Amino acid sequence: MKILDGASQDAASPRTYAEVTANAVATAEIEGVNAGPLRARVFSMAVTRQSGDRENGVDGTATLWSAALDALAAGTDVVAHDDRIELLGAPEPDAARLIVVSAGNVRGLTPEQIRTPDGKLDHLTMCDLSRIEEPAQAHNILAVGAFTELTAVPDDPSYAGFRPLAAHGQLSPFSRTSVALTGAPVVKPDIVLEGGNLLVDPGETMLDRHDVVSVTTTSKDAFRLITSANATSAATAQAARLATLAQAAYPGLSPEGASGFGKDAGHKAPISLSSSRRPRMVQGLALIAAPGPALDHGPFSEQEPVVPARDTHGRSQECEEGWRHRQGHRQVEVLADGHANVPGGCLYVLRQG
Repeated sequence: MKILDGASQDAASPRTYAEVTANAVATAEIEGVNAGPLRARVFSMAVTRQSGDRENGVDGTATLWSAALDALAAGTDVVAHDDRIELLGAPEPDAARLIVVSAGNVRGLTPEQIRTPDGKLDHLTMCDLSRIEEPAQAHNILAVGAFTELTAVPDDPSYAGFRPLAAHGQLSPFSRTSVALTGAPVVKPDIVLEGGNLLVDPGETMLDRHDVVSVTTTSKDAFRLITSANATSAATAQAARLATLAQAAYPGLSPEGASGFGKDAGHKAPISLSSSRRPRMVQGLALIAAPGPALDHGPFSEQEPVVPARDTHGRSQECEEGWRHRQGHRQVEVLADGHANVPGGCLYVLRQG
């Protein structure tokens, strides 16, 4: 559902975004009821807004837009009134919604912006300093950032000597984080998925977005079957797909469970971070470094998942290892171990601390 009139349109205010998003959710659900039986939905939104210096949200605090999404995700409807939102009822767990939101992009990146005093290009620092955009700070949504494994260089002779900016497995140059939100009540993104890379010319004077370091997808142009996409918008679409596959595989799965599956089915190779700085405490980066189901060897594969052997306390060795691994990153609690609807699954919940 289109919520903006044009690609370059700026919303008049955060309230406008809150109203439009709430209306879009309601419209989709009403039309769905009229079309037939109720169905599980995943709401995906790759629209963000950078907060101004004197506005809420710039430091990770709530805004009308993020508060509206939190309420919608919790299972209630909202109406925006001036500088506040009104809940149209108490949150209902059975009406909870899974809302997937992009973390926001680093735009207009140039080599000079990321050049260090010793002349090297360091995009990770720029990602650290680029704060997530509104409404990715909402607590109840799944905020999506981007990493990349796309490091190939085109065979075209005109690209001789070019190299990828981000190394294999690093944070994508397009991805924002909450690292700069010191003391903020949220740690975002929740998950990172493929968002593409940039190519650097031999003289390190320009950055190039080539299709070979972008995500291939279908085109809306009838005369062009495929096209490319990148950044956190592309990653958000993939996260929504993972959550949808989880809901299809396990119809009784709650939005929180589907969100958890999306996190565990995301990228799991350790992220390559700069050795000169401590590991970033980005929630998604901590989770994706832990063992979990892959698309071809997990709850979304055609193979029947294998239930792991359990000890006398009812905990599987795999879950115990995952629990210890997660403890090494940040505070977590076991949410479910081998849940009946998640064969062999180990679900965890993060506790901010």
